[in-house]
Amino acid sequence: MTLRFLTRITVWCLVSSTLAIVLGAACNTTAPAPAQPQAPEQQPLPAQNNPPANQFPPVGNVPLEPPPDTAPGAIDLVGIWTSAETTQYGTVYAETILERNNNYSHQVRWGDLMTYEVGVYQAGDGFIHFSVQDYQPKEYKGTALSRPLSWTVYFTVVDENTMTWEDRIMNTRWQVHRRGK
Repeated sequence: MTLRFLTRITVWCLVSSTLAIVLGAACNTTAPAPAQPQAPEQQPLPAQNNPPANQFPPVGNVPLEPPPDTAPGAIDLVGIWTSAETTQYGTVYAETILERNNNYSHQVRWGDLMTYEVGVYQAGDGFIHFSVQDYQPKEYKGTALSRPLSWTVYFTVVDENTMTWEDRIMNTRWQVHRRGK
């Protein structure tokens, strides 16, 4: 009889605990509130590279300074980099302008669709990290578009005017060519 009584109490405790969690009410405790979904955080660049939030990179032609002395085998990333990739849906054209002051602009065109973003970039040994500060379009056919996330490409130098870029998140690889040098 004692074993049967303990079994019933154990089952009752398990059932009541489960119900308390499901219903959000228990004798002396409450169920934890469900976590609110949050957008992934972007990793900020060091403070010296971030312009004020209300100031975006200038648009237009900025004269390029001569490249600084670089180590042998290094590449000067400053310039206009273009690519054209053929997909099953047509050709996608992209243009990325990297400025000496670490500002960038990036435009992608596919047919009559276009996206545009500006921000700051940080280059390291074999990678470029782009932090988006502004973008267009913000709406498409009456639907608000979410802000693009920061992104990183890993690059391999082919020659001084050609690189292979790789986006390891999207698992894509494409070749970019410097325009006008």
